[in-house]
Amino acid sequence: MRLPLTLVLTLLVCIQVFGQQAETKYTVFQDEQFPYSIKYPDSWIKIAPSDPQVRFRILNNLGHGTAQIGITVAYRKQNEQFAPGEYVSGIIERPQLIQAIISQSMGDAKILSSGKTFLSNQEAFFVRSEGVIKSLDQVSEIEQYQVIMLLEGNQYILHFADTKANFDKDFPEFESIVSTFSVRPVKTGLKILAYANNVKNDRWHDLIIDVSVPDDAIIILGIPDSDESTNLPISKIDKWLTDDIHSKKYRRLGYTKVEGYEDVILVFSANRLVFIQLVPRMTPQSLSPDALKSIYGTQFRPVPENFDEITNSQDFENASKEKPTKRYASAYDLIGLAERTFLIAGIINNDPSEKEQNYYPGKVKQIQIVSRSLQK
Repeated sequence: MRLPLTLVLTLLVCIQVFGQQAETKYTVFQDEQFPYSIKYPDSWIKIAPSDPQVRFRILNNLGHGTAQIGITVAYRKQNEQFAPGEYVSGIIERPQLIQAIISQSMGDAKILSSGKTFLSNQEAFFVRSEGVIKSLDQVSEIEQYQVIMLLEGNQYILHFADTKANFDKDFPEFESIVSTFSVRPVKTGLKILAYANNVKNDRWHDLIIDVSVPDDAIIILGIPDSDESTNLPISKIDKWLTDDIHSKKYRRLGYTKVEGYEDVILVFSANRLVFIQLVPRMTPQSLSPDALKSIYGTQFRPVPENFDEITNSQDFENASKEKPTKRYASAYDLIGLAERTFLIAGIINNDPSEKEQNYYPGKVKQIQIVSRSLQK
């Protein structure tokens, strides 16, 4: 039996309208600071991240679903020396580092699977884990999947999280979105800017005094060359600090392979970073003490001759104003007083009595950043 022409036309119109309704619209996100882009469907909505390192975050079902995708990017100058494949191999060889990565979002997370994958046509590392998130009287079982890639100094982490009940159902859409992730050629100026922003008077390389934990250091710098329980390695301002600093044991992580530094020491008390010591490699272009104020945002003052009589930071500030130092020894110290930290800079300098002043006023040989939480 032949269908009437009007019915055939009606069916064709319905099919065409249905096809138009089923067509998915996409939005392209292109980061203004880091060189990547990603495309996501209009059923996901973009929301403002709470952390400045989280560059992108979307929620499914117009924000009413249970799944979310986030992208975190961090630039480290020392990571420029590693190819994507080398970075992946380094993670695989360090189970402690893998656990630290997943613990950032879920402290008690359990690894389900991990290994090598690809992102934007580059070797990457993936880890799937599960854990529990507690909020007020609610307890949610969560699964998460993270893809990590290092390219030209930039570390990219794509993070998918969902309830355990919905994870397998929503995961294919995550795979589809991640397949659109693309990295563009890096603009050098942006990398330099991102690196310069990592230095402040209460932090170094995004490791923040009184905030960062040991796992943060392991994620950022890798497995330390030393990890021990020891005393606080400080003497210059020890009279300003609590009486137990020389008897108390602190967790101390040591690094000897950070680019530009002979030695880096990080000290933690009650699992929080309280002390940073940086020993830069000395070169003719080494840091001048004249640059300290602009870098750390605080005034550095020379240690006066009667420093042994000074027992607190207020007395030091008064003494350094009253008796400004006019003569610098071959080695001397500068102290900066910031809102949350004390900063101590060790300087090497030719003796002022010598005729040749090749280094005067010297070069910075060591910087210590000390938490004010340790003061009396």
